[in-house]
Amino acid sequence: MTRWNRGINEQRRVLDDRRFQDQSIGWSVDANAEQISGDVVHTLVYGGVLETAYHERPVTKTTLDWNGVTVGDTQPFAPARSYSLGVYAQDAMSIGQWRVMLGLRADAYRLSADDPQAIGMASVADNNSAALSPSASVAYHWTPAFNTYLSYKHGYRAPEYDKSYGYSNHASMPGMAFVVLPNPSLDAETSDSFELGAKYDDGKLRLYTAAYYNRFSQFIDIADKGFNAETGLFEKRYETLMV
Repeated sequence: MTRWNRGINEQRRVLDDRRFQDQSIGWSVDANAEQISGDVVHTLVYGGVLETAYHERPVTKTTLDWNGVTVGDTQPFAPARSYSLGVYAQDAMSIGQWRVMLGLRADAYRLSADDPQAIGMASVADNNSAALSPSASVAYHWTPAFNTYLSYKHGYRAPEYDKSYGYSNHASMPGMAFVVLPNPSLDAETSDSFELGAKYDDGKLRLYTAAYYNRFSQFIDIADKGFNAETGLFEKRYETLMV
């Protein structure tokens, strides 16, 4: 932006310093053991992970113009803390030429806003989710170098911080000014994956082939919410799509 003042062309310069800050601390443990029961060799793997993280996206805007230097700090994303807990167990069994694997993982997640007023809201609901994710596979070794297998896995992903508590104002975009609203009510994304394949590896030649099918549920994507006549902005928001 410029202006003429007494024959002098005065200019305005705006500097945006946008920072993505995540601070996390956690604890994890993994263990394994082997057990033989008759003709079956069990390889057990189990463990857990506990983590907490603090999320914030501060913005410092510095304006240099004929009024001097003006510095302003904003938080377009509500600062928040997340907590996650996961425990899992897996049993890989060898029975002759068969290999069978059974696994189960339990996850719990919580996202809680630390300062909802940063995005102009009196309060923001916590985002909580939990899931049990089983997995299984069976393989048959026709020879030491060649095997075929079938596997299944259930996946889980908690909503991301910026999609739950983000408030992104794009009012300065010419012709299509819009704002992305927060949505703390998002559900976790889940998936179910199936795979049928074969592997050959004799140390000299390696060949892998597989056919797979993935189905995603409660997929999170941006959605148009229409035009807000009061603000003069088109509104968008991340939504859970039931697919």
